[in-house]
Amino acid sequence: GNEKKYLLECIDSGFVSSVGEFVTRFEEALKEKTKTRFVIATNTGTAALHIALLANGIDENCEVITQSISFVATANAIAYTGAKPVFLDIDENTLSLSPKALEHFLENQTYQKNGFSYNKTTHKLIKACVIMHTFGLSAYIKAIKELCEKYHILLIEDAAEALGSTYENKALGTFGKCGILSFNGNKIITGGCGGAILSDDENLAKLARHLSTTAKIPHP
Repeated sequence: GNEKKYLLECIDSGFVSSVGEFVTRFEEALKEKTKTRFVIATNTGTAALHIALLANGIDENCEVITQSISFVATANAIAYTGAKPVFLDIDENTLSLSPKALEHFLENQTYQKNGFSYNKTTHKLIKACVIMHTFGLSAYIKAIKELCEKYHILLIEDAAEALGSTYENKALGTFGKCGILSFNGNKIITGGCGGAILSDDENLAKLARHLSTTAKIPHP
């Protein structure tokens, strides 16, 4: 392959971290592959999910629904924001979040206030649901999305293992408010490390890029 050639080009360019031609080309290639308006490259998939949560306003006053079986990074990213993860069962066919478990929890353990869902026990805002497409298999994403919309909960997809996977010809990671990918050594493609945020929301994408580049502010 051309890996050695590309590495030398990158070194010769002087841009070996955060920005540069190769980062831009990588983001553009991911846009084309996933049919997403905005892609923000990050240093890891965990960082991508952490930034995605922060950009959606997740903090210590929130709870985030996720699945009981996933790589630990999914729950870690939620915990980094100060939010509490709420673990629900997985589906035996997809190994991802069970729509039945999600529906049961939302029907029996939440109440509505000012257009949002709150936990009956803790009275905390349930602001987001993070599902992980296990081993690249699609979750029952349409059913999960419908439930999230019904209960006014943001859907965020951990598609770390699912680059190239689709549901009804739509890329996994593009059904929710945003999604993330990982390029760790055990993923579909790898850069040794790396991640990306996918979103069609321009304001979210701008904030995510701002956070991912150490909150730099343009100046003369």
